[in-house]
Amino acid sequence: MRNVDVALQLVPPRSIFMILITAMIVSTVVSTIPGTIPELLKSVITLTLSCFSQLVIAYLLYSGLRVERIHIDDLSSTLQDLCRVIGESYPEHKQALLELERVRASVQRIPRRRSTLLVTTYIVFGITSLLLSLYGVWRIRGLLEKLITGVNLEELFLYLGIVSLGGLLAVVSLVALFYTLHVLNRDLLEVERIEDSIALILRTSGIAHLPERTYTVPRRSTVLYVVLSLITLGIFVLYWIYVVTLRDLRKHLLEDRVLAQHLTHLIST
Repeated sequence: MRNVDVALQLVPPRSIFMILITAMIVSTVVSTIPGTIPELLKSVITLTLSCFSQLVIAYLLYSGLRVERIHIDDLSSTLQDLCRVIGESYPEHKQALLELERVRASVQRIPRRRSTLLVTTYIVFGITSLLLSLYGVWRIRGLLEKLITGVNLEELFLYLGIVSLGGLLAVVSLVALFYTLHVLNRDLLEVERIEDSIALILRTSGIAHLPERTYTVPRRSTVLYVVLSLITLGIFVLYWIYVVTLRDLRKHLLEDRVLAQHLTHLIST
């Protein structure tokens, strides 16, 4: 596991998340302040900050998927070298070698997520839904102001359809977001399970005495987190994004530094 430090450096700093929170707070404040800012300027500021927030979230998701992919490839490469070294230097530990080969096969079965596809889906559908919804609401508002003179029903239904399309695209964007957060947690749990299996095999066979893990990535209930995100109107999803893309990933990689040192020493000796 030679690239643990490289993967750790690719984890976004917490300041990125603070920028996201600041942008969302400013957008909320601007949109709720009555009368102090012209409506057109208020709409432009809100739209700009909302699109910016979408891009920051997409960056966090893409970084998390990229770091996990690098980490999984690094683990696979390390296991290959470890199996070779044990086969050559520890021929008496055939059972340990067989178990490590099975573990190596399980690493190969971890899906290599299409991070670009997932993040692009989230960005494109999210921003498009935002633009369509805002445009539709703006035009419907203008039509409603003409109630006294009469409203063109065909035009009203057209803009209602645009708003509905925006809502549908927003649902697709949310599904992409929730799914990405789900696989980030599940893939990291699988990597941690495999690393613990490696440590246990080496420890019980007497080949190496690896220390016990001091931090374990929690298994986060996707259903519960989705429900909480919907109930809190998206506030809880910010916590979900933070713990999955920043805290869990960083703590896991810091923990893996110890494992990487022992495995590197074992392979090189």
